[in-house]
Amino acid sequence: MKHLYEQEVLLSDPGLQDEISFWEEQFKGEWELSEIRAEANENEMGFREIRFELEAKAAQRLHEICRGSAQAEYIVFLSIVSVLVSRYTALPDAAFSVPLMTHDPDQINDYLLLHTEIDPTDTLKSLLKRVTANIKELYAHQNAPLLALLKRNGRISSSEYVMKICVCSELLQDKGIFEKHGCGVGFSILTKDHNTTAGITYRKDLYPQSMMDTMADVLQDLCCEMIMHPDQRVKDLRLLGDEKITDSMFWGEQFQYEPVGFLQKFREHVQAHPEKNALIDDTCSYTYEKLDRFSNQIAHFVKNYASGQTEERVGILIENSVLQAAAVLGVMKSGCVYVPIDVKLPFDRIRVMLEDASISVVLTTSRYLDMVNKLQWECSTFRTYACLDRDDLYELEEIHSNPLMNKNIWNIVARSAQDSIGQGGWTSSYTGELFSEQEMNEYSENTVRKLIPYLTKDTRVLEIGCASGLTMFRIAPYVCYYYGTDLSEETIRKNLEYIEQEKISNIGLEAVPADLIGQIAQKDFDIVIINSVIQCFNGYNYLRKVLKQAVSRMKPKGILYLGDLMDQDRKAALIDSLKAYQKIDPSAKTDWSEELFISADFLRDLRFEMPVITQVDTSDKYYTIENELTMFRFDAILHIDQNNTSIPAGTKTRNQFGIGEILSEDPMAPETLPELDATAYMIYTSGTTGLPKGVMLSHRSLENLCVYSREAFAMHEDNRMTRYANFAFDASVWELLPSLYAGGTVFVLPDSLRYDMKRLSAFFADHQITHSFLPTQVAEQFMELDHTSLQCLLVGGDKLTNIHRVPYRVFNNYGPAENTVVSTTYRIRGDEQIIPIGRPIFNTGVIVTDCFGHLLPMGAVGELCCLGRGVAKGYLNNETEMKKRFVRWNSSDMICYKTGDRGRYLSDGNLEFLGRIDRQVKIRGYRIEMEEIPSTLQKSGYVKDIVVKALEDQTHNTYLAAYYVLKESCRDMDAELLKAYLLEHLPHYMVPEVWVKMDEIPLTANGKVNYQALPRPEVTRKLSQDKPRNEEEAYLCAVWKKILEREDIGIYDNFFDLGGNSLKAIMSISEMSDHCDLEIGDLFLYQTISELAAFLKKEGKIYGA
Repeated sequence: MKHLYEQEVLLSDPGLQDEISFWEEQFKGEWELSEIRAEANENEMGFREIRFELEAKAAQRLHEICRGSAQAEYIVFLSIVSVLVSRYTALPDAAFSVPLMTHDPDQINDYLLLHTEIDPTDTLKSLLKRVTANIKELYAHQNAPLLALLKRNGRISSSEYVMKICVCSELLQDKGIFEKHGCGVGFSILTKDHNTTAGITYRKDLYPQSMMDTMADVLQDLCCEMIMHPDQRVKDLRLLGDEKITDSMFWGEQFQYEPVGFLQKFREHVQAHPEKNALIDDTCSYTYEKLDRFSNQIAHFVKNYASGQTEERVGILIENSVLQAAAVLGVMKSGCVYVPIDVKLPFDRIRVMLEDASISVVLTTSRYLDMVNKLQWECSTFRTYACLDRDDLYELEEIHSNPLMNKNIWNIVARSAQDSIGQGGWTSSYTGELFSEQEMNEYSENTVRKLIPYLTKDTRVLEIGCASGLTMFRIAPYVCYYYGTDLSEETIRKNLEYIEQEKISNIGLEAVPADLIGQIAQKDFDIVIINSVIQCFNGYNYLRKVLKQAVSRMKPKGILYLGDLMDQDRKAALIDSLKAYQKIDPSAKTDWSEELFISADFLRDLRFEMPVITQVDTSDKYYTIENELTMFRFDAILHIDQNNTSIPAGTKTRNQFGIGEILSEDPMAPETLPELDATAYMIYTSGTTGLPKGVMLSHRSLENLCVYSREAFAMHEDNRMTRYANFAFDASVWELLPSLYAGGTVFVLPDSLRYDMKRLSAFFADHQITHSFLPTQVAEQFMELDHTSLQCLLVGGDKLTNIHRVPYRVFNNYGPAENTVVSTTYRIRGDEQIIPIGRPIFNTGVIVTDCFGHLLPMGAVGELCCLGRGVAKGYLNNETEMKKRFVRWNSSDMICYKTGDRGRYLSDGNLEFLGRIDRQVKIRGYRIEMEEIPSTLQKSGYVKDIVVKALEDQTHNTYLAAYYVLKESCRDMDAELLKAYLLEHLPHYMVPEVWVKMDEIPLTANGKVNYQALPRPEVTRKLSQDKPRNEEEAYLCAVWKKILEREDIGIYDNFFDLGGNSLKAIMSISEMSDHCDLEIGDLFLYQTISELAAFLKKEGKIYGA
């Protein structure tokens, strides 16, 4: 066989072009060379052969089928091995080497490649026809330079050996080819004297004997099955018969314990050691007794305000803290289901989750009141929230500042405007053009008609936000005195010019923000007007503040006119209307995240907070022209009587409570505990349709996790466990509840040191931490440091690739949320070449199945499926996914969860994790349905087509690349706008790091996306190399150069374009921890040195750089 360099010369040989064209056609498509996955064994070298004899009946039947022909026998054997290889590799085809029939030392090739597609409905008969035709074609084109063609088509590198699998007939070919070409697995068949034997020759350094012995048994059975039943469909073939399946193959230890439930066990620890610390964070600590009493009060509150549905779900929107843990216990004690919500998720994502779960009660803290106040009016079922750390809820100022409250913006608008319409910023959200004079006249006339019954020559009017005077100049002629205020000094200046020009004498003006209106000297107003201003306010508390101050400037009785309110109840219809129009004009405004929408019910609820509001009248606009002002907005008149102190009859439509309400509840435990089969918590995971899936887990499953953790990881009352994981990541359950079940103490890690390995290590030492869970990529760095107190490190969330020998126990863990956090566990030695995910935990099993649901033998790659006590109750409101994922196992009553993960059993009984079968990946421990990303982006109206692909960088870290085709109307749009859109709707870890603009997405012959043809992203743009302009930028630049190991870094270069990834982001944050208060999400939002430095400086998060 000619060497590769010799074959490359032959690629241009005119006499070989027909044969070369044949093979070029063969290499089209997405198929790859088949390979039985190795399990390296450094102590063994050389080859070993296993031989077996076909059963007499099968050998006789084979002889009848082949009529004594060795060539026919070879075709049968090729067909059977193709099925075997397909099942072992979990692929719908098989591609392996077949030796030439000749043995000329000068021949171009020693072997060819046979590629066979295998349909589920194939039979041995149909495969024989296909394989026969393929073999004839191969041998007819055997002189093409195969190695060179494989390399040219990207199938091999110059150093890679090709012969992974080879199949030969010992009567027709030389079996010595296996060893000559270092073949991984060679299959051979021989019939002699009416006796048929087959053999498997394998490399001992690649495959353990037990695995290959099993394969030989499987092949022997498969040969008999297919030969004796040539009409049996491939999908009905089982590699393991019932007689060869035992529970010990896939079940964990059947550990016996008396199930009492987590809550009962917690109660026992409260009684046994009430003064022992249960929870500690950086602000406070709770003993078991204090945690018990406080969580009891939360439980009673939840029971009082929940809607009363069975297994009602309660949202918890609290940062990692003692309060978060107390909320978890309180909701569980109430008999409701707790739903953990990541406080850093986009607003829309949280809204979707609350709506999907029909959540009526949310527990939160004051840090998130801005968000919760808005969510309460966005979500139809969300009726009540309780703030666990404050009482003065209505007095708290919003943390988020609405950019529409920036007076500089309005000064610029007023300065550049040509008329009163432009001065007020009156532009259409559909076209971006100014409203017409007729439309604005109708707007003003509507206000006059609503107020005319209240206007007299003695009336004094205050307007907050008079803008260009569209209301002021129409109302002033009817009243005694009109006082207009506005945020913008430029607006006031222009109005003063107009007043002087028109010689108007009953109008006074002052530039003052709305929230300082109580400080103006003027008072005793009969009417206060706030017209088309409230949408710019920072939030509901800001509005409350303005209304109270406005009332303070009024006479004892009067009215508050709130005009042109953006209607919360018609917000969805507005956005749908704009999205429909966006197909005509892509610039239509669809982002309404900043504007404050008001529900009429909110105004009615104000009567319970401000008894001075005695009546609320709401009305639609008077109009003849349909536009967004008339179709999606309304007006309200609040009647004020400052002598009234009576609270109205009835109840509020939305309730807001502080900690005082919780503390007024009974500190004794509720009388009954939830049933063990009731749902304890529901956690959301990524979904393919753009909607997250709610996974429901029972108290019984939770207790099994707690018991296993106690026994396997030696958790007991003296343990000191950390709380590290994101609350919405199911590992948070594992960190908190098993430790409390064992009577230990849980330390909540401060956010500031999550990615700072030195400070994290110091925290462990200072607090004598004994047990900890850390996400994989963090754990890999953490293990590089010394730790004296740590006894047990639990790792999970992603594939572990980098391990160290450490003095404490390290466990690699695997498990989907649908199987109660942990499915398998493996204790790491530190010298593994393959790092397994271990064996199933107590009372659970994990099977490996093929695509037809049949159990696979050791070494074969298939889908990991979970059985037993950990399996979830299912998905909420998602019957389609339920039926796909939760199925009955082997015609029994046992439910099996199909994980969608690829894996296999190793020879020692441990499982190896091999990634996802479908388009789901894990990024920094978060499970992501990649189809959710294009599904979300398609809703933007910007893209014609988009696919997302998971790639690995040089350090084997996974990142996402988006390949997109823009709509013609958006062809000049920058990818940064697409990123910004996704960041508004998805968590930052779901936003692709690399974006590739395409003219079209490549497709395969059958019309599917050809992922193989997508170009691998490269940094092709010219790096800016702009020098740092200040010491903050210089510091960041130095850190990036160190972490990214490159010098050509400018302040406008993108971190991820320079080769950054999630692991390097963590490393950067750790490196900068002494000088910056930086979180992982910040780096995903501000990806250039210029942006990041500006953000850190503005927020005061950089010091001493």
